[in-house]
This record gives sequence, C-alpha cells and structure tokens, in this order.
Amino acid sequence: MQLSGKMGPSENDYQLPNDFDESFLNIVGNGWADGIQSLSISRGWKDEQNPFLHSLGKLLHHNSLQSLKSVSCNGVFSSIVIEKLLPQMKSTALELTTLDIKETDYEGDSPISSRFWLPFPLGRISSLYLECWLLNRIFVPWSELMSLKFLYVHQYGSLTHRDGAPALVKIEAPHLSSLRIWSDFDPGHGTSRLDAAMLPLSFPALKSLTFHMAHSIELINAPELVDLKIDDCFLLDGDSGLFSTPINPRILHVTFGCVEEKHSRLSKCFKEEFSNAHVWSRLEELHVTAFDEDELHHPFIQLLKGHAGARAPCFPKLVCLTVRYYTRSEEVKMHRINRLLHVMSARIKAGFPRFTMLEVGYRPRVRWGEEEWFVTEWRDCLQESKDEEWKDDEEEESDA
Repeated sequence: MQLSGKMGPSENDYQLPNDFDESFLNIVGNGWADGIQSLSISRGWKDEQNPFLHSLGKLLHHNSLQSLKSVSCNGVFSSIVIEKLLPQMKSTALELTTLDIKETDYEGDSPISSRFWLPFPLGRISSLYLECWLLNRIFVPWSELMSLKFLYVHQYGSLTHRDGAPALVKIEAPHLSSLRIWSDFDPGHGTSRLDAAMLPLSFPALKSLTFHMAHSIELINAPELVDLKIDDCFLLDGDSGLFSTPINPRILHVTFGCVEEKHSRLSKCFKEEFSNAHVWSRLEELHVTAFDEDELHHPFIQLLKGHAGARAPCFPKLVCLTVRYYTRSEEVKMHRINRLLHVMSARIKAGFPRFTMLEVGYRPRVRWGEEEWFVTEWRDCLQESKDEEWKDDEEEESDA
C-alpha cells in the first residue's frame, strides 16, 4: 500500500511505510496533513483491504485537508474506504479542483459507484482524469460536474454492441474547454450503430480536442474548437468521419506511426475528398510528431504538395508547419529541411500562401517514461534556405 502527499512549494513526497503505527502521529500531530496540496492513494495488487483501510484511517481521519487541490485514487473505490476516511473533504477541502481516478483489475476491487463520489465537492471540480476498462460499467455523476474545464477519458476495454453506449452523452459541462478521449470499439460487432448515443449534442466552449475514438468524430459539435490532436491512422482513414464532421480547427497536431502499414497508397477519390473537406477550411498550423518511423511518408507528402495540373495541395490556409523527428546525422537533417522547403515551393506554385513558420525538430531517443519534450532541437528551415542555396529540382511525383 502506498500513499503520497505533496506539500506546498517544496514538493516533498511522503511515503506511508508498511510498519506505520501511532508513533508517527505522536511526532507530527493530528493536523500534520492540513498543508498537503496533492494527495495520491493507491492499492497494490497484494494489499489487503482491511490493513489498508486501518492504516489510512489512522493517518487521515483527523485532518481537514484544507489546502488540498488534487486527489488521485488508483484502485481505491470501496465506498467504505472513501466514506470513512474522507467524509470531511466536501466541507473543508475548499480548494480541491482536480480528481484523477484510475480503475484497476485487482481481485476484490470495488467498482466505481455513486457512493465513491460522495466526499468530493463535485461542483468545484474543474479537471477530471478518468481511466477505466469500460465506461458504461462505471458511475460518473456528470450532471454534478458542471464546472469541468478539462476532461481526460481513457477506456482500455473494447466496446461491442452488447455492452451498450458509453455514458459520455450525459456530460453537461458548459465550460469544458479541453477534452482528451481515448476509446476502442469492436467494428465486428456493429458498434457504429451506437454512435448517435455516444456524445452530447454540443460542446459550446470546447477549444482543444484530443480524439482517439473510432468513427465518431463526426458527432463532435464544437463551434469554438481551435486545436485538434489525432494520429495518422485516423487522419488518413476515409471512414474516420473527418470528411463529414462540422468542426474546423485552426491548429492540427498529428502523431505518425502507422501510415506505412495501413496507408501506403491513397486513392485519387480519397485525396480529392481530403483536400476539399470542411474540417480543413481554416487550418493555419500543422504540427507533426514522427514516432517509430523516421520519415514522413509519401502519401502525406502528396497531400501537402498536391499534383501540378491535377490536384491542389490540402490545407489551403496553412502558414505554419513543424515536424519533429528522432535525431539523425547532419546530412539527414539537411535532407529533411530541403524536403519541407520543396513542399512549400510546390504550394507557392499552386497559388497557396508562403509559410511564415517552417521548422524541423530533433529529439533524442530516451528510455520509456523519460521526459524528452523540453530537449527538442529546433531548426528554422526558412532561415536555412537563406543561408544555403537549394534547388527546386525534385521530380514530380505520380498522382496514381
């Protein structure tokens, strides 16, 4: 069993030892946790409920948690645990705005029920992180979460038509500005028939959307959307719903990893639909991150460049393009810079605007879990084109 609390600006983590006893409270006093701003409670797969509850009870029962801003619960959904340990939270934790809820598959874990949410001041929660196996098998009091501004939902299991629709349709957050949703569906079981009941009719304040929910983006009605994040498999899938969605973001983030396998060749019909899709009508910025693969694949380059005399480039208002790769030799770096300059040249010849930003980023390979975003080395392609001569002699690509 593990419990950690983060204290103010010092950010010290406190681990509850397995041999915890009353001597700890005798030293620090009953109100020792009143200054905690972040509280994380998790249960390991070997932890038994009774000792777990007993230890937590001694530690938290007499604390007001008045400075608490964030609570994380990992596999701790028993109503007994929550109701006995944290009954004071709703009236005393007046600064609590963030909940991070993770479901586990440990034996004996209780499901996320209505009683689990009782201690939390739901009307003040502005950020909710929710990870679970199946959304339709847990209870979430969406009607009480009216102050939500950020929502992250990750469903690990795969829904079929027998499971019924997830309860996302019950979201009633008028101030929700950022939504990140990952979900999987089994297309072999007629899941598409559930689409009409999956999502709310509208997200009136939504500005940012990260979407990995098969064949349902056409149901997203977000008139104020600015930023869309998707992966390449979704971007280049004719059945993704992108061609019929009402959204039209100004900024698009795409992660690349499976184009070569699933979309090595795009039909003329797809290219035409893609180029003319309403979703791209006001897109100005495109930010690409290449995972697994080290090169932007030919199908996507074709869409960016178009085909002289046959098809215009996509994204007619695009003026900013950035691409992040893994670090390579200087020769490879220059090749990639030149390739993007050729893309811009082809677009200018087609009558499209010149890029105001064109950058290539290189990031080091790191071990799983290590942070790498802040060490990206960025190269300004537009400046490189001024510093070195480059020739627009790339052969015209087939539009077959």
